[in-house]
Amino acid sequence: MIACGQLALADSFPQETQRTAQKMLHVLDYVAVDFPSVVEDGAVTNEDEYWEQVEFVRRLVALTKQLPETTEKLSLQENADQLRLAVQQQAAGDKVAALCNAMSLRLIEIFQVGVAPRKAPKLTGAASLYQDNCSACHGAQGFGDGPRAAGLQPAPANFYDRDRQQYRSVFALYNTISLGVTGTAMPAFENLSSEQRWQLAFYVSNFYATDVERAKGEALFTENFTEKKSRLAISNLRQLTQTTPAQIAAEQGESGVVELAYLRANPDELQAKMISPLHVALDSLNASLEAYENADTQSAYDLAVAAYLEGFELVETPLNSTVPQLRIDIEKTMLQYREMIKSNAGFEAVQQVNKELVAMLSEAQ
Repeated sequence: MIACGQLALADSFPQETQRTAQKMLHVLDYVAVDFPSVVEDGAVTNEDEYWEQVEFVRRLVALTKQLPETTEKLSLQENADQLRLAVQQQAAGDKVAALCNAMSLRLIEIFQVGVAPRKAPKLTGAASLYQDNCSACHGAQGFGDGPRAAGLQPAPANFYDRDRQQYRSVFALYNTISLGVTGTAMPAFENLSSEQRWQLAFYVSNFYATDVERAKGEALFTENFTEKKSRLAISNLRQLTQTTPAQIAAEQGESGVVELAYLRANPDELQAKMISPLHVALDSLNASLEAYENADTQSAYDLAVAAYLEGFELVETPLNSTVPQLRIDIEKTMLQYREMIKSNAGFEAVQQVNKELVAMLSEAQ
């Protein structure tokens, strides 16, 4: 019943609150994915990465305090404290991941945050996920005619209904898969990981378009990227997950619609064309140092975290297989850099560590 249910307006909260919630979701996603490999059977397998997890959970607690005084703030603070305690006690990875997942769902529900996956999901296996979790109601092909559909009110969504589906973004689908729809048979799929929910959301979004449209979109995407990147209808994952066919049709006509259709089916192609994560890390570090020089410690720290989570962390795995020692050195130095900012170290000392990081990241490119 994904087509049913209305999303609350994101602008019901100030932009700064939205940004804080987004930062929290980013941290939660990172901890949920990485913690299970850092602590196994109650023992820390990597001391440096464990303390990195501790640092980010402490950051989550601090971010929770920045939320507006709402009735939900206290429960979110309790969630953050539970997670902090679980990490400090080196709890089982699946328990920590479950705590992260539960808090993420609460944040999405309360603040209606527009989010995107940290990296493009692999859609191999998405069809099986759909058949196992969705086909009973929505039908094997997505027409809303599954064996359990008879008698359901409202009826399960027909994902080929263009009049309705043109207003659905991938994030709206992800949101509904995550939270369910109250008063309908559409449940919240809390048992699925965030990555699996993104896989399903992208998969379901593809029923909207035809193979012919996707082929046209591929040709346009290739042409626009080759000629001039600024001509791309969609240029990053956030745009891809938040843009509806109706929105892009109004802005760019049929060319935008078919390009969106192609990228929904091939999000990895967009990620491959996006700016390198290492460039993101370098840009964030430069901005961080500038903020620190201007005595804006909080912005300097936030940018240092972004350099890791939105940049370096996305390429850790390939670097670990090609230059493992460099990967370790960068991670340790990034942690040192963040700690120096938090402790208000002298500018020249911070600048020196920043310079070392820039050199190492440049070497990794």
